[in-house]
Amino acid sequence: NLVRLTTWAYLNGFYGKPRVNLEQLNKYKEGLIFTSCCYNSEIGRAFEYGGNTWEEKRDAAARVVEEYMAMFGDKFYLEIMLLDFEKQKPYDRFILWAAEKYGLPVICTNDCHYCDPEDSEFQRLMLMVQTGKTVPEIQKAMNEEGIKDLFELQDQNLWMKTEEELNDMWERKYSDV
Repeated sequence: NLVRLTTWAYLNGFYGKPRVNLEQLNKYKEGLIFTSCCYNSEIGRAFEYGGNTWEEKRDAAARVVEEYMAMFGDKFYLEIMLLDFEKQKPYDRFILWAAEKYGLPVICTNDCHYCDPEDSEFQRLMLMVQTGKTVPEIQKAMNEEGIKDLFELQDQNLWMKTEEELNDMWERKYSDV
């Protein structure tokens, strides 16, 4: 079913990137496990744009969680990530709140864009290529305009972390969550 979904995404759901819709997920959900995914997910977007207060955001995101629970049953897991992205902690607090409210299992995953910390430069270059700019053009803009975060992701900790690194990050930055 995973192969069917990815094939369908490339053949029928391609729009910049391969995508699947809820109809296809429902059709091919047998044998798969589903997660709430990262902050950029449907649940994360509901949390971000669901209102001005934490309670409004929580309630908007909770409605999406309930839809996924109805659709995927006991194959649905909530997912937290330990990132330096400023919006991540409030979202992780929501995820843990939802886990308690609905009795859902929680997994901690690693938002991984590259293998090692020193590979972040390659990620930056890939982001530059997407704009059609050359490295000298970007360097000039950074030098002349003082732009420091040009073509950087909001989090610089996107390498594949070991269990020890994740545990350390939890202790240093997330134990209050």
